[in-house]
Amino acid sequence: MTYALMLALSAGLFATSGVATYAQNEHTVYAGKHTKSVWANRVSNDLSGKLEYPNTPTSGFVSVRFECGPDGKPINIVVVNHSHSRFDAKSIRAVRSLRSLHPLPTSIKTGQKMQANLIFATNEYQLSRQALLLERAEATRLSSSQSEQTVLVLSSSSRSPG
Repeated sequence: MTYALMLALSAGLFATSGVATYAQNEHTVYAGKHTKSVWANRVSNDLSGKLEYPNTPTSGFVSVRFECGPDGKPINIVVVNHSHSRFDAKSIRAVRSLRSLHPLPTSIKTGQKMQANLIFATNEYQLSRQALLLERAEATRLSSSQSEQTVLVLSSSSRSPG
């Protein structure tokens, strides 16, 4: 059984409503704003397809920090927290192989620090357990400094063997 990959933005998930309008060569162009939730779903689906479960019968979590480079590819990818190092390489590989983070929502700028929280679970109980451990780790991170509160967090991605 594979658990669904879910991404939710915990740093200001507000779907912007409205329509951007501009005139070009006497034609009016209407374009819906690209919201964080639409963006998160697209990145979630891409990341879900990239995650591979390690060949170990254990569960754990990894928090991977990265930025969006000028070409839309994740750059400066580092593991900032984990329950087991055995999940690090596969987590980094999944983030590195994302097709593109572009187009970014208007509220997210190139260079914004982002973090993907990935949960690897062998069963429902382990999924719940790892989610609780990750929640505690995130609470500690957020209370550690003001700058940590500006990191855009994509939480929680889940993957099980199979």
